[in-house]
Amino acid sequence: MINKGCYLSLYAGARQRSRLRRGVIRDSLLELTVWRQLMEKINVTCRLAVDDVAFLDKLAQSMERDRSYLIKKAVSEYIALHRWQIEEVERALAEYEAGDFTTDKQVKEVFKELRG
Repeated sequence: MINKGCYLSLYAGARQRSRLRRGVIRDSLLELTVWRQLMEKINVTCRLAVDDVAFLDKLAQSMERDRSYLIKKAVSEYIALHRWQIEEVERALAEYEAGDFTTDKQVKEVFKELRG
């Protein structure tokens, strides 16, 4: 594993290296977090239908990519979609539990105004 300080000194510009030397690393924490997320990976195995794999290979060839790129992209987009949905539901539940929601009366008033 790369030494974090070594990585930051190689990646950061002169101004950022100066800040690091003074102990102010706030500006580089995001870079370090992104780097760690990119580097910390595990292998996952799954079984796919033969036709799906054949299509993935054909699609990958047409995009000049490899099969694993397409699989990683598909999984990433799937997770992003569902993560967003779960976060929105959790946010809505928190608002409900805090009593921060629109009442039926308020909704009816808005519709009444919209209808004219």
